[in-house]
Amino acid sequence: MKRHNTPRFAALLFATALIATTGSAHAQYDNDDIPPSYNESVSVIGSYNPILESSFKINVAPMIVDTNNTLQHAFVYDIATRRITSIFQPTRIKAAKITGEPTTKLYNSYFRLGFGNYWTPLLDAYFNSTRSKTLNYGLRLNHLSSWGNIGDKENPALYYGPAHYSNSGISAFCKYLLGSDALLHTDISFNNDYNLLYGFTDSLLADRLYATNLSSRDSLNNHKGLYRSMYNYLSWNLGAQSIKTNDKHLGYHANFNLANLWGNYGLGEFNINLDGRIYYPFSLSGGKHASVGLRFQWETYSQHLRSDYAAMPLGWIPLLPYADTLGTIVYPTLPTTGDTFAMGRNLFRINPAFDLLIAGFNIHAGAKLAIDAFSDTVGSDMYVYPDVVISRNFMDDALNLSVGATGNCDANSWNALRLVNPYVLQGSDTWATSHYDFFLNSRMLFSKRLELNIHASYSHVQDAVTFRPNPLFALDNLFTTAPQDYNQIKAGGDFRYVNDEIASFAIGGNYYYNTTVEKGAMPLLYLPSYDLHAGLNINVKDKVRFNAQAIMLSRMAANYALDSLGDAFVSDTIPMRIGVNAEIEYLHNRALSFFLKFDNILCQRYFYWQNYPSRRITVIGGLTYTIPVKRERD
Repeated sequence: MKRHNTPRFAALLFATALIATTGSAHAQYDNDDIPPSYNESVSVIGSYNPILESSFKINVAPMIVDTNNTLQHAFVYDIATRRITSIFQPTRIKAAKITGEPTTKLYNSYFRLGFGNYWTPLLDAYFNSTRSKTLNYGLRLNHLSSWGNIGDKENPALYYGPAHYSNSGISAFCKYLLGSDALLHTDISFNNDYNLLYGFTDSLLADRLYATNLSSRDSLNNHKGLYRSMYNYLSWNLGAQSIKTNDKHLGYHANFNLANLWGNYGLGEFNINLDGRIYYPFSLSGGKHASVGLRFQWETYSQHLRSDYAAMPLGWIPLLPYADTLGTIVYPTLPTTGDTFAMGRNLFRINPAFDLLIAGFNIHAGAKLAIDAFSDTVGSDMYVYPDVVISRNFMDDALNLSVGATGNCDANSWNALRLVNPYVLQGSDTWATSHYDFFLNSRMLFSKRLELNIHASYSHVQDAVTFRPNPLFALDNLFTTAPQDYNQIKAGGDFRYVNDEIASFAIGGNYYYNTTVEKGAMPLLYLPSYDLHAGLNINVKDKVRFNAQAIMLSRMAANYALDSLGDAFVSDTIPMRIGVNAEIEYLHNRALSFFLKFDNILCQRYFYWQNYPSRRITVIGGLTYTIPVKRERD
């Protein structure tokens, strides 16, 4: 047996293996510039130390889409009432309590202070109770006013002079949980509302000085009490409601309200309102849920007006003949000095109904009986309205459809009139409005953040309140009321994107088709043919918040006149309104923030009412502050 030389044999074997490996690795590449790679396997024997590496947190918060949220804008013309009824009763679970959990820092106050151009101060102050199992109470103070002028003083045809307004209020509330069955609540509020009747130019004033006994606008400084509206409103509520939701337990809601309105020119209105509802939920065979209920409402008003012609607003020309809404020439006479009372204006409503959840359909069915003794204190009218709403979810709750037929009779009190139009003549005629509404709504959820709402409705309105300039005032700056019947078809929708942590966006609009009921009736005033709206909210890491709103409102008829044949035609209109508002807020910390508000960014001189133009742009800057209060125990 031949033996090999071990060192020489090992070297030869190593060289052969090296050449074979290099050639094999180099043959794998077409490009000679790519260096070869070597496959190496290294085994390390040692102790094993398990370590869990840190990772990024998936920060996606759950979100509940609030379908009741609507974009708020200056004018609301939606008459149809929409009701979402639910008798689903989830099983109640006992709340868990973690012992030794530290109490969080609470805030029982909030202050919002600001000031802007047109000498516009802003104040909002809230004081609220903190942690309590049975009692909650609070107080609010608010004030917003403006003391600037509108128009160019060098141009008498466009100068409207001082356009002052002021709104101040104070309110307090208290809620008390009585055991585990009832909640008692009460609140009291006082509001002062002041508006200057600035709706006339220097040119108009110079043309009609005969009716004002003035020499110029400068002499108005001594007569501001005769061309302003001033209202004071005091309201008190007392109520109770049951909080148990289990079957075969009688539930109830009750509220008693006292309110008093008084203002200049001897106006006064006292109101009592009682609203109560009882309901009884129960279960049917097959796990179906149902409920029956009855609601009762009673409103009564006592109105008082001093009919002293010497206390009428500026520009009153009582002896000038004028044409009423039917075209009849009226020759007014001076009223006698004294007081006028209207007692016992009443409105009653009774509404029995039942709710049923069956086969996925949520059914609310009932009727409403209304007795109108408000329009006429001597007699009364009776109305019967449907109260039916049927809704159902489809496609795993991604689509909801609802259809309904409702109606109501609403009292147009003096307080209700001045909230709609602050430039209406004190003591204008009042009556109740009756309306029947039929609607179809659909809501589609494309995802938890994308939602589309589409709606259509038809309304028949009897004795609606319309406003037009009062022909008895030479300055055309006061409005009178007139009843009118009309039909309205409305179609519209909105699209929403909601991401609570970052941004939300909504855009939508409505189209209105309004027609008078009677042929030859007066034109419909202050009813738009369309409106468009959009809103945007952005939150940047809870440090900067930005929100903006935009609205477009169509041109509307504002007044009418009669031709030689006595037929009415639209004589005045207010132009299309485009309004854009925005606000940005910087949160310095949880207690302090700074804000800047912009109203009417486009600087459009749009009109609220005929002869009442808006300010070009209002900018208000300010801060908010809260006082932290730490409670050691509940």
